[in-house]
Amino acid sequence: MAALNKNKLFGFLYHPGSQQILLQQKINEEPKNWELLEDLSKFVSKGILPVYDYVAKGKKCVVSYAEVKTAKHFSDGKTTVYKWFTAKEISKLPLLPQTKQDLIVGRRVIDSQIRKDAGRQTIG
Repeated sequence: MAALNKNKLFGFLYHPGSQQILLQQKINEEPKNWELLEDLSKFVSKGILPVYDYVAKGKKCVVSYAEVKTAKHFSDGKTTVYKWFTAKEISKLPLLPQTKQDLIVGRRVIDSQIRKDAGRQTIG
């Protein structure tokens, strides 16, 4: 089996109070899909939690998230726009199939943690 290249790190910020997720959109790319953030350590210094990982095109892709206390505004860069979305808004966004899958799994992990913290039963 061939060795995997460097891991690709993806993820999102989650604001529990508003139940919003921060996504990004590359300005100069077509089509204009919304995507997960790359390398969450650029956005938060601690509290990054794993969601799951998979292999795509010979690279291990790691999806994670971090809860934040405030849904602060992130300045748009020269090539990227950042925006907070609710689950209902996300369902209407242009997303690549893998991004949609990553968000579905991520949301299930968050919901499971909420149930666990409330003392309710979770799977696993």
